[in-house]
Amino acid sequence: MKLSTRVRYGMRLMLEIALHWGKGPVKLEKAAQRQSIPLRYMRQIAYALETSGFLISVRGPGGGYVLSRPPEEISLLDIVKSMGGSLSLVPCLDHPHYCKRVAFCGVRELWKEASLALEKVFKNKTLGELTRRQLALGGV
Repeated sequence: MKLSTRVRYGMRLMLEIALHWGKGPVKLEKAAQRQSIPLRYMRQIAYALETSGFLISVRGPGGGYVLSRPPEEISLLDIVKSMGGSLSLVPCLDHPHYCKRVAFCGVRELWKEASLALEKVFKNKTLGELTRRQLALGGV
């Protein structure tokens, strides 16, 4: 399993904006620069997160993006899913037609169990917790 670039960048943008929670909008240009993400791609990510209801766009000279709700109310699993990501370790968990062995594959059951454990971790972690971890590492 490998998280897509879109999921990773979405998580980084959400973290960047969460680090500024309560301090006003974050300009996308600055976020892209700080996160070393191309601005064009960052715009696509921000649009997807806004469409999913996680970000609010603030127009005007002091504008940018803010979270739609407190970081503690946003699970990391919600972010992954909003970016079209999957935490499945193998393709046949999301697409059973991918493999002819699905009906009688004991290994698939192991992959399923491990994927569910990973999903539980992401579901139980919030953007607020991720923000605290980042601040503890000295990053803003």
